[in-house]
Amino acid sequence: IGAVMPDNVLVWNAEMRDEVTRYHDVPTERISISGVSQWDHYFRPEMAVRNRGGFMRRYGLREDRRTIYYAMTTPSHYKHNVTLARMLLEAMRDGRFDGETQLIVRLHPAYVLIGGMLSDEIRDELDALEREFGDRLAYSMPTSEEYSGFLIPGDQDDVDLKEILTHSDAMVTVYS
Repeated sequence: IGAVMPDNVLVWNAEMRDEVTRYHDVPTERISISGVSQWDHYFRPEMAVRNRGGFMRRYGLREDRRTIYYAMTTPSHYKHNVTLARMLLEAMRDGRFDGETQLIVRLHPAYVLIGGMLSDEIRDELDALEREFGDRLAYSMPTSEEYSGFLIPGDQDDVDLKEILTHSDAMVTVYS
């Protein structure tokens, strides 16, 4: 951390707290677990989302199944996003999860914002997953708006993500 002992350190979780104590000799009483602050805006009360039933209908998912949210990372960082989605779906199909499950896959904005469209290769792979796994799978595509000549995720994209985070039972991602 540096030459000066901080009064307080904010970390995402207990594992990070333990690392700050172990590697930087910061006493645990000076460490607060705050969660992932960049996600806080997804839970602002003024950002309304539809109820679980409406969310499930929007994506063609079933309310009687648990929902796993797979947040793909940027394809330049991790080239196996579709393979990981397939592995999760195969595990669901083969009963390796407790109870009935389904997967909502959120493509990283880099798939559609950089270059403007999904490549034919990735689109074909995603279509193949949809044909094979049917109603166990839904996709959430990032939306964008133009700002100063750039395409960026916009307000509706934040609402879409809040709904996914609110109504999913678990999240899987590859840290980017």
